[in-house]
Amino acid sequence: MADAAAAGGAELVTAPDGPYANLTLSDLATVPNLRIAINYGDQCCKRAQPRNCATALAHGADACIAYRRAAIAPAFHAAHARILDTRRGAGLWLWKPYVIAHALCSVHPSATVLYMDAASDVTAPLAPVFALPHAWRQGVVPFIAPAREREAEYSRADVWRAMLPAYAGVSEEEVVDTPQMLAGFSVWSRAVELPPAAAAIDAQLIDASSPPDSLALTRTAYPRDALDWSLAWLAWSTVPGLLDDTPLNASGEPNAAGFREHTHDQSVFSVLAKATRLRAAMDPTGQYGGGHEDVWVNLHRDRS
Repeated sequence: MADAAAAGGAELVTAPDGPYANLTLSDLATVPNLRIAINYGDQCCKRAQPRNCATALAHGADACIAYRRAAIAPAFHAAHARILDTRRGAGLWLWKPYVIAHALCSVHPSATVLYMDAASDVTAPLAPVFALPHAWRQGVVPFIAPAREREAEYSRADVWRAMLPAYAGVSEEEVVDTPQMLAGFSVWSRAVELPPAAAAIDAQLIDASSPPDSLALTRTAYPRDALDWSLAWLAWSTVPGLLDDTPLNASGEPNAAGFREHTHDQSVFSVLAKATRLRAAMDPTGQYGGGHEDVWVNLHRDRS
């Protein structure tokens, strides 16, 4: 069963014969303990999004939200049109932290949200995945491929040089010389606080109390829960020169030796995850090596 949001910005999908068959988007804020998968598509993924939702529901999700471009508030788009109107990544993937924050604002605080790139199919039970934030006592759980190349090879130096001064006790080597984390899949729960980090962030980012239709970027304290963290990711992503490729290294410093290419949203996500010392689960696709058995999704990348 599907329930579409106003202007077609989001569609809620549930199993037609399941216990949540009559659930609507407006119900999400009042129903506790839901396991919700989310994805996003913009001028793509008309078949991939429904298939991703269907496979998630078949493997344990209670509901799935398929987001589209119209979910982004006009005021936010106007403020960040330079990024959002970039063809690559349908806006350099700035929509990713936005829709995750939108979902976390829209659901009951006890819900668990699983973000997945739309061009993927779930292949194994999701119960262990949804359980990760509570099992680890960590409200945001990223994924990592130990065999993947270092951060220095896939992030411009401006990213960590801009972000790390806000986080005491995290060295550049801890970020640069470790594998980059993956932004295509992540698990979120506001019911679990984030573990204490080394020190407080400079209070200049965002207001986590903003309604999901505005997501104003103003001020906040150090991220305390999954919503704070998603908004911090969003705020850092709007800083000129971090998500995009211009101006190239405004710091005037060269990229690290071995730099290959910038990975935009994933670069900011990965540096923030390391700066806040998040523990990461193993790459769920198995596509980056590592020889592990924790594979539960097929990342087919078919965006039709």
